Amino acid sequence: MKRKLRIIPAALMLACCCGTAAAQSSQIELQVVGTGGSTIWSNPLDGVKRITFPQGNSLSFLDKNGTSLYTTDINNVKKLLFYNPTAAGINKPTANNAELSLVVDDDQVSLKGWTAGNIARAVIYSTSGQAFYNEANWDGSAISISSLPKGVYILTVNNNSYKFRK
Repeated sequence: MKRKLRIIPAALMLACCCGTAAAQSSQIELQVVGTGGSTIWSNPLDGVKRITFPQGNSLSFLDKNGTSLYTTDINNVKKLLFYNPTAAGINKPTANNAELSLVVDDDQVSLKGWTAGNIARAVIYSTSGQAFYNEANWDGSAISISSLPKGVYILTVNNNSYKFRK
């Protein structure tokens, strides 16, 4: 019962702001996060027009025609997120340089394949767009992430972005 009480206010907020948020940006996505912490469904927010609870413990997202976009048991849902993938200039993670790969080792991140001595700008963003690390003259050394709270982050180095989880 507590889970329902937590999700109902979020669903009501979504229902109230769908129209205004959609008018502001077609880039905003609605993400349904499951109890395991990963995204179980995602859709552009301007495509979701209504949220219903059709059968006791189920939660449905409907389009403008009333067609169900996604339905799940409410007990499988941990939270609803509103996500703007272009916030603060962060795009979806892409790695244009196939020679580089992200290495997350305990409380450090680094790029395997980085040539020592190359200098670049390195920034670690949260998924909300907040910069937690910003180094204009990064030399490829491992970056400590011990002070970061648990979550999903994006490391950008020059024109490459790498998504990681702490």
